Parts: sequence; structure tokens; C-alpha cells
Amino acid sequence: MISKLVLISIQLIQSDNNIVGQLKYIPKATTRLDFTSLLILLSIVFIALARVFNNEIFSIQFQLLFKLKNFHESFKAIYKLVSVSSLFLTLNFLISCFISSYLAFSYTTTLDTSSILKLSGLIPIVLILWTTLGFLITSIILGKFQILKIYIENSFIVLQFLGLALAILNFVWYLNPITQKISLLIFAGILLVFFTYRLFKNFILGIAEKISWYYIILYLCTLEIMPVWLSYYYITHHF
Repeated sequence: MISKLVLISIQLIQSDNNIVGQLKYIPKATTRLDFTSLLILLSIVFIALARVFNNEIFSIQFQLLFKLKNFHESFKAIYKLVSVSSLFLTLNFLISCFISSYLAFSYTTTLDTSSILKLSGLIPIVLILWTTLGFLITSIILGKFQILKIYIENSFIVLQFLGLALAILNFVWYLNPITQKISLLIFAGILLVFFTYRLFKNFILGIAEKISWYYIILYLCTLEIMPVWLSYYYITHHF
């Protein structure tokens, strides 16, 4: 009887040791949230906070995005660029654009993680500087600072709405890594659609402000189209 109990005890100890040994090899990634998922969560929090501080923020964004006639007057009447909700949407754009760029570079390049993080961080910053400095230069050349205000208002509406679209894409992209190629194409398509529309709308707003066609075309070619072409050329030849 005692020998049987000893044998059973030994078997139980051995089975426990096997279980402990298996637990030691559980990957750390399964026991904690990784960097990308935390940023996606932060993006969702920023969007929710924007909605808390202005419960009509998304309907206002949608309305202004497609507003062509009397855009500046409508903007002043229903939206404040310098507000808490606008700040959270801008922060969401920075984070969402960073995440999308990080996922895109991770899939399309063989760069190390440090280089990918630096490039991904530069993308949203460059986009904001590109959309503001270009307008500033144009306004100085034309001597019309009213159009600068209108262009910046429109650009931030587009960028903030772009941030919302990218936040949705990032969530799907991260949860379904098997669809990397499709998500990458959607990311490129979203950027193309939004920035093409921004150019079109800025063109219409410039005409409404009675700016010469010559200056508008010069602006589009030198400060909008050329930087995109140069960026595309650099990326395709270096990555």
C-alpha cells in the first residue's frame, strides 16, 4: 500500500514538473500588450475624448470636409481649430499616421526597427509642415494672408478626418496581419484620395478668393505635386 502511494506521488511530481517546464517557454508577447497595440488603444482614447468634449465633432467634421461654398464662414460658425476636441483629433492623426507608416515600412522594407520608427515618426510631422509651410510661402508671395487661414483650416479638417480613417484601418490591419498586402494598398489608396481631394478643394477655395489661375497652378506644381513626386522617387529608389 505504501509503495503504491509513493509511486503515485512520484508520478504527480513528474507531471507537475512537465507543466512548469512548458510554462517557462510561453512567449512573452502572449503575456503583455506590445507597443503597436498600446498606440492603437491610445488612438481610440483620443477619439473618444474628442467626442466627450464635443458630442457633434464628427458630424461637424463630415460637414466641413465636403463644404465648398462659404467654407470659411461655416468653419468660423461651427468649429474651433484651437479647442480641446480639435487637439485630440490632431493627436489622433499623429499617432494613427505613425502606426500606419510603421506597419507599412515593416512590411515593405528590411530596415531595422530603429530606422523604421524614425521614418514612421517623420511622416506625420512632414505632412503637417508640408500643408502649413507651403501655404505660408504662397501667402507671402501673393500678399494674401486671408487665403492662408482658409487653406490651413481646410488642411486640418482633412488631416483630422484622415486620422479617423487611418485609426479604423490600423485596428483592422493589426488584428488581421494575414491581409498585409490588402491593408497596405488601402493605406496608399486612403492617402491618395484624401490628398487629391485636398488639392481639388484648395483649388476651388482659391478660385473663390479670386486668386489668379497662374498663381494657383504655380502653387500646385511647386509646393504640392513636386514634393509628392520627389518623395515617391526617393522612397522607390532607396527602399
